[in-house]
Parts: sequence; C-alpha cells; structure tokens
Amino acid sequence: MTDKITQLRDLLSKATPLPLGIKRYNGGGGRLFSPDRHGLVADFYEESDRELFLAMRNALHALLDVVEAAKHEREITLRPYADGDEIITAIERFDKALANLEQIK
Repeated sequence: MTDKITQLRDLLSKATPLPLGIKRYNGGGGRLFSPDRHGLVADFYEESDRELFLAMRNALHALLDVVEAAKHEREITLRPYADGDEIITAIERFDKALANLEQIK
C-alpha cells in the first residue's frame, strides 16, 4: 500500500506543470490553463474555489516537503539514543522546508 505522501507526489508529477495561466472573470470564477500546452486545466464558477485551488496547487510540493521533513525529524528524535548531529540535520531539513513553503506566493 502506498502512503499518502507518495500518492500525492505521484499525482503531482503527472499533473500539468506549473506555472498555470489564469483568466479571472469579473463576476468571480475563471479558468486555469497550461500556457505551454494551450489546454484548459480547470474551470471555476466561484472566485473562492479558483483561488483555493490555485494556492493549494502552487503550495502542494512544498507542503509535502514540510510533512516529510517533520516525519523524518519525529523518527530521529524518538530514537532512544538519537545522534545529536542527526537531530540537528533533521531540524535544519524541517526549517528549510518550512522556509521554502513561506516563500510561495
């Protein structure tokens, strides 16, 4: 059985690559499309749905990195005799993943 992180990464690798083009309609809603492939990716009737989808799609890779880093840090720190250097490396990995997430617009 594949874990959820692996499943999401697999789906992400098959999805239309970023950046997505966006056409915002005056009354809300809009379309997301692939500038390179000239194809429609998603069509929305509500502005809030469009913006949520776009924000999640843009952040998903970085969010998965944060989750993996947190999972790794937890595994390291729960060891009875965790090595100090391993703990520091795990914390730095988590901090870097979190900083990368915060940089997404």
